[in-house]
Amino acid sequence: MFNKRKQFLKKEIKKSERIIFELPIRYDIIIEGKKMIREGIRIDYDKTKEIADGANTRLKTEQSSRNPNQALIKQMGKLAVDREADMKKMEEQMKALDQEVIEAENTKNSKVEAARSYIMIVEKMIKNG
Repeated sequence: MFNKRKQFLKKEIKKSERIIFELPIRYDIIIEGKKMIREGIRIDYDKTKEIADGANTRLKTEQSSRNPNQALIKQMGKLAVDREADMKKMEEQMKALDQEVIEAENTKNSKVEAARSYIMIVEKMIKNG
């Protein structure tokens, strides 16, 4: 009976060692995926910002011209407002992804630490019989 218990505990150590090896890799894949999504949003954000900046520049130029085109002023004003609203949404998405990355890192670290602690407990049980 004692031998079976010891064998079981040794298997538990092996399982935990495997977790310590595999878990960070799995979390790194998840984290990398979130970072890739964030980067895509950032690229879209930069493009959207260029459009908004261009619309604002064109708007200011048209407003200060001698014979301002009211339809163009309205169109550029709407375009700038719409793109700025899009940028705000993208900023929120990027912040949320940044937070998800931090949480995934913390979870990864705490689970690895828990597995290490578990191994120490099991090793102590083996040693004490």
